[in-house]
Amino acid sequence: MADQLGFQARHFSLNNPRGEEQDNVPNLLRRLASTIEGMGKIEIRDLVFHNDTDDDGDPWPFVTIYFDYVQEDEGEDEDEDEEGLTGNGYAAGSVAAALSPEAEQRRP
Repeated sequence: MADQLGFQARHFSLNNPRGEEQDNVPNLLRRLASTIEGMGKIEIRDLVFHNDTDDDGDPWPFVTIYFDYVQEDEGEDEDEDEEGLTGNGYAAGSVAAALSPEAEQRRP
C-alpha cells in the first residue's frame, strides 16, 4: 500500500446574514478580514470563494478558509523572513490587511 501524504487543517465558512445585502461580496470580504484578525496568529492554508444560492434562488456567496494556529516557539522561527511571515508568506495579518477597507483606498 502506498504511503499517504497530507496534513490536517482547521476550517470554517462565512457568509453574510440573510437579507438584502447577502450577495454583497465586498462586505463578505471585510467580515472575513475582521474574523481573521480576531483569531490571533494563524497560517492560512487555503481560501475558497463559493457562489451559492438561498432557497429562493437569490445569490448568497460564502468563503471557506482552511488554516492552522501558529505555535509560539521559545526561539525565533528559522523559516521566518524579514517581514515576520512564515511558511508560504501568507500569514493572517497579510491576508486581513489585503482585505481591509484601507487596502481598497490604497488601490489605484
